[in-house]
This record gives sequence, C-alpha cells and structure tokens, in this order.
Amino acid sequence: MAIFALPRPKVGDAMERKNLNGRSEEAAVLSIINNSPDGENWQAVLFTRNGAEFISSDKEHRGVHDWRPKGWVFDDTSSNWVPPGTEWSDEANTFVKKVKRSAKKVTAKTAAAV
Repeated sequence: MAIFALPRPKVGDAMERKNLNGRSEEAAVLSIINNSPDGENWQAVLFTRNGAEFISSDKEHRGVHDWRPKGWVFDDTSSNWVPPGTEWSDEANTFVKKVKRSAKKVTAKTAAAV
C-alpha cells in the first residue's frame, strides 16, 4: 500500500511531472478503468505531447519524474508528493490537513482584556 496513493482522477484532470530534460510536463487524463465508479483501484491513460502514458492507484509517487496531480507539493518528511495544505502527523500516523495558525492582532481593546 502506498503511503499516499493518488486519488481517482476525473477525465480531463491535469497531471504534471518533470521530464528527463528537466522541463515541466503536463498531460490530461484521457481514460480511466476501474472496478466501480468510486473504487480505490483504478488505472488511467494520460495524453501527453509524446503519446500515451499510464498511471494507477497502486504506485507510490515519490520521484520528481512521477506523474502527480497538478499543483501537488513534495513533502520532505515522507519523501512523497501530497496535495497542497497537507502535512504528515506522527500522532495520527497519516497525512492530515495543515492547521492554519493565524496571529492575533494586538489592539488596545485586546491588550486591555489581558
């Protein structure tokens, strides 16, 4: 099982990777095969500049040359591609949404309350 498997894409979704020339490459999901419409196991065909490429739910996407959904970021802790706004939680032993910690603005009113 992958640490963070790709979610099932939709036809037309954009995927990206860095190609072997070091350039950014984008492709569109052209076709999807799976057991059920909402199944976790699937295979997809990408339409690229150079032809067809294949991705699936059973592969870990750890390398810069691996296809991933456009906009995903590399997580150094897990050495894995993850959705933006996601981080590894040691407590939960899984990926979780990042908690936004906003700084409270100090005003005369809030300072008086302290």
